[in-house]
Amino acid sequence: MVVLIARSVTLSGAGEGIAFFITPDFSKVIMATIQAALSQVFFSISVSMGVMITYGSYISRQRSLPGDALWVVGLDSLFAIMAGLIILPAVFAFGQNPSAGPALTFVTLPQIFSQIPGGTFFGILFFLMLSVAALTSAISILEVSVAHLSEQHEVSRRSGTIATGLVLFLIGIPVSLSFGPWADLTLFEMTIFELMDFFATKLLLPAGAIGMALFVGWVFWPDAANSLNAEGEAPPRWAPIWRWMCAVVVPALIFWVMIGGF
Repeated sequence: MVVLIARSVTLSGAGEGIAFFITPDFSKVIMATIQAALSQVFFSISVSMGVMITYGSYISRQRSLPGDALWVVGLDSLFAIMAGLIILPAVFAFGQNPSAGPALTFVTLPQIFSQIPGGTFFGILFFLMLSVAALTSAISILEVSVAHLSEQHEVSRRSGTIATGLVLFLIGIPVSLSFGPWADLTLFEMTIFELMDFFATKLLLPAGAIGMALFVGWVFWPDAANSLNAEGEAPPRWAPIWRWMCAVVVPALIFWVMIGGF
């Protein structure tokens, strides 16, 4: 990523893209912006879909969960910033539309790579990096269902992985077709992809986050507090503040953003 950043920011005209990326325009921050940011956070660090709960259950009791959580959030944010420094300077350098969405990655960037010296090498490097990111994300999302099947229903991990992957593959077919032959097939004026995206990002993820925060704050609290630090250590002094954040503040804020998103 560092190599790709160095190539991108040294392109002629890249300065406009860097300024676009790091200069905020608060006049454009509306409720829909906040709702989109919340959804991005859920997806980016896999909150509210069981991934962090499942991975957290594998961490040694000698670890400090707050410290590990800070590493996860910090590194995720760092790599997001690095990805922006790869993509946006190159987009502006070649006069492309920065709001093109997924097409930036799969349509615009290959065109850019084809026009710069060593573009084939940088293109292979970028998409190799993207493939690793996609694969590790797929593993983490699959792990939730596989762990459940393995631990609660005594299904082997191999069988659970194959079954879960097959189900997701079949569900993904109509989603993919909504970008092609089924593009005109709509429900509530949304394509299959848009409908599933709406259902997940505006309903399931916020509702799941609210439910988990309330559960930690009101039901699971003593065990949650004792799990924060390494085994045998007392909960941190700020634990009561965290409890009320989970019990009251976080659910109220997420609910406010969720309603505002509609």
